[in-house]
Parts: sequence; C-alpha cells; structure tokens
Amino acid sequence: MKFLESNYNFNNPNDTKFILIEGMNGSGKTTQAKKLVAQLESIGIKAVFNHEPTNRNWGSLIRQIIDGVVVDKELLNFLNIQLDIFWKQIEEDIENGAEYTKEDLEHGRYKRDRLKEILNHLINKELISEEERQTIYIMDRYQDVTDNILLSLGLDKKWVVDDRYDISTYVYGKSHGLDFSVVQRLHKIFLNNMYLAPDLILYYWLPIGLALERNIKSGKMIDIYENERDMFLVEQAAKEIFNFKDTNPYPNHPLKREFYIKGKLHHCFIVNTEPSLNDVFEETWRLVKEAFVI
Repeated sequence: MKFLESNYNFNNPNDTKFILIEGMNGSGKTTQAKKLVAQLESIGIKAVFNHEPTNRNWGSLIRQIIDGVVVDKELLNFLNIQLDIFWKQIEEDIENGAEYTKEDLEHGRYKRDRLKEILNHLINKELISEEERQTIYIMDRYQDVTDNILLSLGLDKKWVVDDRYDISTYVYGKSHGLDFSVVQRLHKIFLNNMYLAPDLILYYWLPIGLALERNIKSGKMIDIYENERDMFLVEQAAKEIFNFKDTNPYPNHPLKREFYIKGKLHHCFIVNTEPSLNDVFEETWRLVKEAFVI
C-alpha cells in the first residue's frame, strides 16, 4: 500500500472516524454508506453521510460536465468571481501582516489561474481535458475537507461516511489516460497539509458485467465513465492501487490491506458486492466493528 502512504499527509486528530466507501458505479456503495450511517446512529454514534462530488458549486459544475448536460453559465460566472475574491483575500491578509510561505503563494496563484482558465474554456463552450475535469473534482474535494468533513469530525463530533473521495479521482482519471503522478501533484497543490487520510477504506468490487447491468436497471443518468471500456480501465487502476491484480475477493472473504500515515495504522478492505444488499451490509458492518472495536 505504498501508493497511499506516499499521498496522505494528515491523520484525523479526533476521536470520531472518517470512513471511505469507494467502488465503481453499480457496486452499491451509496446504499451501503447510507445504511452504515443509520446503523451507527442506532447504537448511539453520531454519524453523517457525505458524498463527492458535493452539492456545492464546484461539485455541481463537475456533475453537469460528466452527465453531459448544458453547463450553467451563471454558475461559471459566479465561480470566476469567487476565485477573484479568494485571491483578493490573500492579498488583504498579507497587507495585514499574515505570513504566507513562498509555496503557499505559488499554490494559491496556481489554483486561481488554472481554475479560471478551465472556467473560461467552459464559458466559451470548449472541450476540456481529463486533467481539467479532475482539477475541478480536487477543488471540490479541498472545499469538502476544509468546510465540511473536518467540521463534522471535530466540531460536530460526528463520524463521517464518505461516498467517494480521492481514490475515485485516481482511478477514473487513469481510465482516461491521466497518470497517477499528475493527480498526486494536483492533490498536493490543492489540499497541501489538509490531505486527510481516511481511518478506514472499503473498496467495493464486483464483475464489470454485473455493474453495468445494475447501472441500467437503476434508471439513473449514465455518465461519461459508465461504459464497459472505462469500467475495465477503472478496475485495473483500482487493482494497482490496492494491490489485488492477481486475485478478486470472494463473497464474505474480503481482501485486507494496511497502510501507515505518520505512524498511524489505517485499514483497507476489498469487498465483493455480488451478494444481496443485506448480505453485503452484514459484511460491511462486521468490518467496521472489527476495525474500531465497536
């Protein structure tokens, strides 16, 4: 799990837990994440369901892009203005004596300039690259961590069950030709010291044919990543990250992985989600209980 160990630089400092559920579309992760929140609440643990892309401005933008619908021009203009306000605040902070490192200023300027460039492409109805798409995802993630996840874990004293986080950016970016190293660099620039490591990762795996079948039966809008070719490439990227290239998990026999961030042990399980929703949840709940000794 050296890949994850080389990425995260921040452990959850709270007694609460940050649980990430990942997996390809059709794996049941959203349903299971919501069931997990309900189960935690039922035993007296305050918990909240979270998902990415978020419902906030950058998340709404990326959802419009991947769903292939007309992008809201008012939203694009609003985000452009927000980026100007973001940089003006930095300038005012410096005038008032705030200390920024050279790296902080370089990263801030890069974020402003790169995102404005992407927004202008969209305003002009130009196609954007996979790197540009994933940059928007990561900006949404930065705001999600700083304005939402950390507040829930700390101030609100709630466990956070997250439906998608950075793993999705790595595997879906890879499926469209974006190297892991590019995504790593963007995370370091945008999240910097706030690149929060999940306390537990559950990666839901199932055969691609079954995932496609479930997506069609769900009746939801099929996005640009939900086709057989991309899902195959997503699976290969996930196998590389979680080191299960030569074997798949069997029902009720998850693959276990571990990684360390600044000396803290983090658990990861690759779970087969072919069985029924109830059977998968029983396994999910067992793994959560074992990981945190509930």
